[in-house]
Amino acid sequence: AFCVQDGCWKDWLPADPAALDIKAAFEEVIVPTRELVITRTLFNHWLPKDQHVLCCGAPGVGKTVAIKHFLSGWEEQSRTAGKRFMHSRFALSAGTGAPDLQDALEGLFERRKRGLYGPPSGGHGITFIDDMAMPRRERCGAQPP
Repeated sequence: AFCVQDGCWKDWLPADPAALDIKAAFEEVIVPTRELVITRTLFNHWLPKDQHVLCCGAPGVGKTVAIKHFLSGWEEQSRTAGKRFMHSRFALSAGTGAPDLQDALEGLFERRKRGLYGPPSGGHGITFIDDMAMPRRERCGAQPP
């Protein structure tokens, strides 16, 4: 990343790796990989400015884990700062249609006027849509999950 104060490029990762809690449950251990640090840094920069973020990459590289980890930390920070924050998560599949997603989203947010929905007044909302890219339909019409 480019450091404006120093006027030079610097590495994303800190010099000393974060210490892992040896008493934590296996599923709670988050290893601060380069990709996780980059994702967290970008989210910390763009989401507070109400900007949309699209996180893409190969399957199995930890995008979902990184986003869930970020959202849980951000929710805790918002609560301690006295801000109202809500987030929702949708996992799409081959059987999910546009009306299904629309109904789910409209059910979460309050209606402000015709065609305009948002989080409850005075709050902030983030919608995390997992596995947005669905496989193409095959010639015979089948679509793998």
